[in-house]
Amino acid sequence: MLKILDTKILSTPMARLFISSLFINVCLIGFFALVSQPFGKFPGTVCRWDCGWYSDIVLNGYDHTPPVPVLGMYKNYAFFPFFPLLMHYIRAVIHLSFPTLAIIANATFASVMSTVAVYYMKERYSFQNSNLIIVLFSMFPYSFYFIIPYTEAIYGLALIAFIFLLYRRHWWQAGLAGVVLSATRPTGSLIIATLCILTWLSIWFRKNTMQEKLHQSLPLVGTAVISSAGLLAYMTFLQIRLGDPFAFAHAEIAWGRGLGFTNPLVHILQGLQTHDLKASLFVTAQARSQTYLAGMALAGLGIALWGAWRGFYTEAALLIVTFCAAVGEGPLESSPRYLFANPAMLCILSSAFGMFPPFIRQVMLLLCAMLQAVFLVLWSSGLSAFLI
Repeated sequence: MLKILDTKILSTPMARLFISSLFINVCLIGFFALVSQPFGKFPGTVCRWDCGWYSDIVLNGYDHTPPVPVLGMYKNYAFFPFFPLLMHYIRAVIHLSFPTLAIIANATFASVMSTVAVYYMKERYSFQNSNLIIVLFSMFPYSFYFIIPYTEAIYGLALIAFIFLLYRRHWWQAGLAGVVLSATRPTGSLIIATLCILTWLSIWFRKNTMQEKLHQSLPLVGTAVISSAGLLAYMTFLQIRLGDPFAFAHAEIAWGRGLGFTNPLVHILQGLQTHDLKASLFVTAQARSQTYLAGMALAGLGIALWGAWRGFYTEAALLIVTFCAAVGEGPLESSPRYLFANPAMLCILSSAFGMFPPFIRQVMLLLCAMLQAVFLVLWSSGLSAFLI
């Protein structure tokens, strides 16, 4: 039996890529555990910031009282249900603490995500450097978000799967990936709409007959409808419990979001004008450098535009939409995470890294790993408000 597994499964290219990625992620978890020892017991040291909200939902469910649209009046409805619901049911079978279970699950999700990205990049862009994608997806500084008990891993996996399946015109399978997207984050539905519109435009600008265009458009509509099921299910739950299907949006007001859309560049300019790029703001849990956050958001936008120039139109469009949603609707906090712990960004960066000679590329990957190590220490210490 083991021989069959070895020859028919473990020896396939896909399995080797997955195992390689998983090995790197396991090493990352081990390093995380090592550097967190001075700050407490692992994996408790990993469960910071939003992790506490997910843990509360997994253990106690959602609040029973409606959100109050006032700054500082927090309710857990702002956090979408797919990830905590999945952890809740897995935990019912595998009796582990939420942080431990989430780390194991996210390492697996992240490995699947990078493996799918390899095949996507190879098929769509003829990008052949599989090892670069596997390493960069794990060792990029912001990739540690794929391991900690956040939604980055499952969201990233659903996103790259949705992009790839739409590209292949696997309509109903893409719809299932879309269900996960729309049930994982508020921006999921916005991303689905963007991708469906781009796919529809690609259909209608081809030199096909009107009948052929309609024939391809109808399944796309079905994909969009199926994808909306995740969001609609959550809104139905909120309507039944609170009488407010948009409670998730009202709850975000407590964090300063959902107060109205402002030109993202205005927020960026305001952040840059604070001139608060000080070392002390990178080792405190009370404040964060707005200049840093604005600079990183601007860098993310710049990379997206460069990606569009290089032909990564889909990935660039997704990053621009993410940029507008993250920066235009509230504070700059978390915008670097939304942009850089994102498979669309990492696909563009993989192409960029691949343009350099092997030695330079290895040095760049080493620098990424070193910066990630710094981030891991800061996260474990709890002195990492700029990483939220």
